[in-house]
Amino acid sequence: MMLITLVVYIYRHEIKVLLYVKFELHPFDRRTPEEHEKIDLTILHTHGSLEFAMNLGERLEEKSFTIKLAVRDFIAGYSILDNIKNFIYQSKHVLLIISEDMLIDSSIVNWTWSECQYKFNVRSNFLIATSTCSNSVYNVLNTEFKKYLKLHQALKVTSVLFFDKIVYTLSSFSNDSAENEYVLYEVNRSLSYEDIEIKTAQRNDIFVIFSDNERGFCRNELIPYLERKKYRVVSMDDINPGSNIMISIQEFVNDSIQTILVASICQSLELDIAFPIVKMETLKRAYNYLIVVFQGASEHTDNSEKTNEYIDFENYMDSHVYIKLQNELQPMKELNAIDNENTENVQSNARYEAFYTV
Repeated sequence: MMLITLVVYIYRHEIKVLLYVKFELHPFDRRTPEEHEKIDLTILHTHGSLEFAMNLGERLEEKSFTIKLAVRDFIAGYSILDNIKNFIYQSKHVLLIISEDMLIDSSIVNWTWSECQYKFNVRSNFLIATSTCSNSVYNVLNTEFKKYLKLHQALKVTSVLFFDKIVYTLSSFSNDSAENEYVLYEVNRSLSYEDIEIKTAQRNDIFVIFSDNERGFCRNELIPYLERKKYRVVSMDDINPGSNIMISIQEFVNDSIQTILVASICQSLELDIAFPIVKMETLKRAYNYLIVVFQGASEHTDNSEKTNEYIDFENYMDSHVYIKLQNELQPMKELNAIDNENTENVQSNARYEAFYTV
């Protein structure tokens, strides 16, 4: 009898999961979400676990859960830290998938752990962790995180019940269809074009900056796309011949609600002139004013060949989420950083910390 009791205690969670899987019984661990927790699960990952994360997200969405993926739903123009803060705030749970490349720079792990602290006061098992690499990976985590994983047991991706355990955890909340209806609420309203005060302050919705290398894409793809969406767009083509380029860019920047900077390389005459101006402007504004759209492969230039302007732009790229287009035919729907219903409780004073790349 003692042995049976011990086995039941050790495997109590697995038993509850199996009861739910086999009979849809879920009388245990019932919880009530906070009003702002509209996301069932946010999955934080890096390139090393991209395919795994996307497959998992799709399977969970087939179960009618509201799932947010870093690669798909992070908002361009904000730092990785801002995105983590916002998604954590509006999520019932967060799944952190630790991969080898995430450990090269442990910032994402550390920020996630730090931002989850206040959630633990409400939900002790808020953070779910798993790893796509060896078990020894957990040895590099900070002491408190390792204690948490021992207490709540990190999920093993090789476990037969891996997916079912996540489903069980997410099903602990009441399934209110009205509350979980998919709307663009996930991360705070970054910008509203219905705001009369904003519209009267700026004459243009979007200023598009590009060099000769990106002129064809911007003229034929990007700008027509934005104009079909009824945005008031100005671009480098609107600078009058003979005008001072720096002054003209500054005027367009001041008169626009957002700026899209399109680049295919990290250095050009237009970029060297425009980037310091838009960088300064985005520091002043309390939203993702600057959206970088990068075409083609990332560059690898010897440090001795890099100018100060190159390094400045590269550092910005390394500290912000940007939109990367593989080719000119990629759907422009990825420009969801503009006029989205995006960000809630964004702390703009912590916007320039780190970068998440895929």
